[in-house]
Amino acid sequence: MIGTNIEKNRTIKVHGHLIDEDKDTFLTGMFVDAGIVTSSSIKKALPTLAVAELDNTYYALKLISENEAGYVFEKVPFKPGEEFDGFTALESFESADVESRFLIKGAFPLLTE
Repeated sequence: MIGTNIEKNRTIKVHGHLIDEDKDTFLTGMFVDAGIVTSSSIKKALPTLAVAELDNTYYALKLISENEAGYVFEKVPFKPGEEFDGFTALESFESADVESRFLIKGAFPLLTE
């Protein structure tokens, strides 16, 4: 439940319930920091850990091939969108299709070698 009054410090009172209340031990009067989702959209996205920023350009590593010797990746630039829940939306990313595979963690160390 979201309150209807905006307080002087620009806050609004919110009341909620946890999905699995038995896992967490909160006491009456405790506070939590939360975000309220007001809209949704469907976009291509990668885990934020897969995104690397170098010189104000964002990159992801797209898998080109793999064999016994290892993996070959292509550094692909893209324009990032919003970040939410550990994912970054891909606003402009021509190199991505449904079959594309990407490194999902640790792109930055590989790009700076």
